[in-house]
Amino acid sequence: MNNALFLQALSNLGWKVEPVEYNFDWEALAEGRLKNTADEFRCFVSNFQVCTNQDDDIWLLSSADYAAQSDSAFAWNEFELQSKE
Repeated sequence: MNNALFLQALSNLGWKVEPVEYNFDWEALAEGRLKNTADEFRCFVSNFQVCTNQDDDIWLLSSADYAAQSDSAFAWNEFELQSKE
């Protein structure tokens, strides 16, 4: 399934899907940890800024999250940060 069809399917199921508003330098995102990820992954997360279910308790991280330019209450590496505490 291509990215647009998948995101449309989520939207049809009531998910909130907002288009991406930024262009990102993959070398810099997530402290450089994403530069070696698959092209398919980078392409997918670059298709939306917000992708969350109706209850806002399930969401997909976007390139905006990895760039720390989203309104998310959690960092992209929240579990890592918590484990270090």
